Amino acid sequence: MTSAHPLLGEHRVGEENLGEILGGALRLLKGAIAVEYIPASSAQPPVVWADLAHAAVAAALHDAVTERLVGGGPWGEMSTGANPAWIEPIIPKRADHAAGTDVAGADATGAAGAADTTGAAGAADTTGAAGAADATGAVGAAGAADATGAAGATGGESAADATGAEANPAAGALAVAFGERSALADDEIETVRLFARLANALSSPVDATRTIAKQRRLDDLVSTISERLMSTTGPTLQAALDWAVEVLCQFLGADVAFLRRNDHARGLSVLMGFYPPRGIPIKDDPLGIVPFDADPIFAATKDLKLPFIVRNAAETDDRYLQRVRDAGGPDEFTGAGVPLVHGETTEGVLAFVYLTPYTWSDHEINALRAVAALLVQLLHRIDAEDRLRHSALTDDLTGLPNRRALLEEVGNRQLVARESLALLFIDLDRFKIMNDQLGHGAGDTVLQVIAHRIRTSLRPSDFAARLGGDEFVVVLQDAEGGLGAVAAANRLLDLIALPIELRGQRVAHTGSVGIAITEGSDVTAEELLGRADMALYAAKSQGRNRSVVFDRELEASVAQRSTIELLLRQALAEDSLRVQYQPEFDLRTGRLIALEALVRWFRAGEGYIEAAKFVPIAEETHIITDIDRWVLEEACKQLASWRRLYGDTGVVMRVNISPAQLGVTGIVRSVADCLRRFDLPPEQLCLEITEQAVIADVEQAVRVLEEIRSMGVQLAIDDFGTGFSSMSQLKSLPVDVLKIDRVFVDGVAKDPTDQAIVETIVRLARAFKLDVVGEGIENVEDLTTLVRLGCWRGQGFLLSHPLCPEELSPIFLRGGIDLGALGVSSTASNGAAASGR
Repeated sequence: MTSAHPLLGEHRVGEENLGEILGGALRLLKGAIAVEYIPASSAQPPVVWADLAHAAVAAALHDAVTERLVGGGPWGEMSTGANPAWIEPIIPKRADHAAGTDVAGADATGAAGAADTTGAAGAADTTGAAGAADATGAVGAAGAADATGAAGATGGESAADATGAEANPAAGALAVAFGERSALADDEIETVRLFARLANALSSPVDATRTIAKQRRLDDLVSTISERLMSTTGPTLQAALDWAVEVLCQFLGADVAFLRRNDHARGLSVLMGFYPPRGIPIKDDPLGIVPFDADPIFAATKDLKLPFIVRNAAETDDRYLQRVRDAGGPDEFTGAGVPLVHGETTEGVLAFVYLTPYTWSDHEINALRAVAALLVQLLHRIDAEDRLRHSALTDDLTGLPNRRALLEEVGNRQLVARESLALLFIDLDRFKIMNDQLGHGAGDTVLQVIAHRIRTSLRPSDFAARLGGDEFVVVLQDAEGGLGAVAAANRLLDLIALPIELRGQRVAHTGSVGIAITEGSDVTAEELLGRADMALYAAKSQGRNRSVVFDRELEASVAQRSTIELLLRQALAEDSLRVQYQPEFDLRTGRLIALEALVRWFRAGEGYIEAAKFVPIAEETHIITDIDRWVLEEACKQLASWRRLYGDTGVVMRVNISPAQLGVTGIVRSVADCLRRFDLPPEQLCLEITEQAVIADVEQAVRVLEEIRSMGVQLAIDDFGTGFSSMSQLKSLPVDVLKIDRVFVDGVAKDPTDQAIVETIVRLARAFKLDVVGEGIENVEDLTTLVRLGCWRGQGFLLSHPLCPEELSPIFLRGGIDLGALGVSSTASNGAAASGR
């Protein structure tokens, strides 16, 4: 059987020969599974010997013995749960003298001989134990001539003489628990009594001075370990565990020490610390990760609640011994340890191995239990911190690392990486439209599927994260000069483009990828991410569903954009922006109908900067919202000035509103405030939005536009026709004017396709009772064609360039322009149908 015994309560393993005597009792008594000796002297702690598999039986036996010692019996045969047992009382030695029996010295030779014989039977020679199976022989070895003599020597303290027991109350006991079996035979009972006498004879008092000194050293050791563990964090956990195991191993003089942790979810015992260091990866170590069901020893550690001792490795389970041999361990050893218990769960075990016999004191066991409790607290604290850190660094929806984790990972890799590092910034194309149409639940499913595809397609050395929304980032350790990054980006684009089943329909997406590569350059994680973001924007601008690598040219473009952004903010603050106004006329009469406010940037020494050079940058950086509010205020103020100068001409002021403004609820308040401050009729203000702005978020656009329209302000869709998908939304959009994009106007006189498109837009506008304006008119032929097709309003360089306020005075005074002076025949202008608005 496995020679292993748990230490109960605050008790310890006693003198080495006592342990061997108890081991011998288990060998000699057929069916015995646990034995406990409680000395008569209070200076001596109890000794327990039991198989690890019967730790629960040993605990029940201990409770039974303690109960009977307190109650003064009964003694003899009894039951401890499902197991029969025999409890033999031990009378203090002074009581033995009073009865005329000197247990310690009546037969010193016999006692010594019995100790030697039992020791040989219990440890040195298993064959000897078998030879002593005859109870008569055992008694003879104790120095008694026959069984009767043995009985006589113990009669004063046996259960057979109740009167004697009452006269001399027991202070100790020897108890043996058995497996399922019949009552004990007489010779077995006498054997138990013999072992009781031998154990009592060999008990010796403890040196109090030495005990106190060692206790102090143990207390200091526990305090030192406690201080170190209290300051331990996740990154320093392994170093702290290795240190604690080493310190304990050296203090106790053990040959080997180790710490294991139980993984109950997977049914495994995992090596956490080992001294001396093994230098073997845990996955390759025979003792590294071991299933509980590998052998009885590991099975016992799964739910172990009490300290334990393994005395004789030779009698340990063969499978465990083979595992030890495979790990380079010895065939003969003494093992001992304490479990790490948290509530009702055994978290692991802290254990020590000696190549020679070792006797444990109760102080050592108590110190180890204190250290075990500290380790349990530490491991649970680190687990909690890891969970919090995982939560702080993980995206809840996809399970991928988040932005914070990404920046940490890139920073760490830059510290140690010798090869180039590539960062792939991925964004799904038109994801918001799909999300709005199918719902956020479907959108979440798409993101989860895409995240899974990205995660499972990467190499172990790669790293993937989700920044939020539909943005993902992949980090590649070896970019192979950029070629590997581009190849990886193309593979990811192919994966993203695979259809996804959603509510019975297949939804396909494309993506765009921006790539930034370190190539040995000294850039921070934030800068690298910013470069990839710029490359992503370039990929979007080039038509989406592609990848772009951040290079020197793109870097120069980014630097220029950054400069423009800085100067533009400065211009807004220093009032360096200007507003020019492009007139809109009745193409049949030349009458001034409206003015479109256009922002211009004037820089000293450079003059006016084209809007195409700074407006896109303003939109990217969201400066456009501030510019829009400023232009709205300037245009309203100018219109109020013209009304004071020229009266109520009915001219409408058109002001462009960027798509970003539709997401800002403050636009409605700004419009109302301008109308009130400048005392303008709301019908003389018209806000222009692009068709793309409507498509991006129809629901939000309709909500904001309806609020503005409810004030009486007109609304126009600019560049109409370039985003054809919005035509289906005209029925729900509260607009008054459609402005045909210049791409259909320029050359319309010669292009039948453009004529068909313009005619379709005009008919569509009439069906919805909307006005139509042609943009970009630059020659008389196009103007004449527009009028023939029913578009009777227009603007363009043929009619007038954008003008400063003072340059518009002649037009206001005349009420318009002379079309004849431009070469427009009166026949063409009068040929328009009278049914139009």
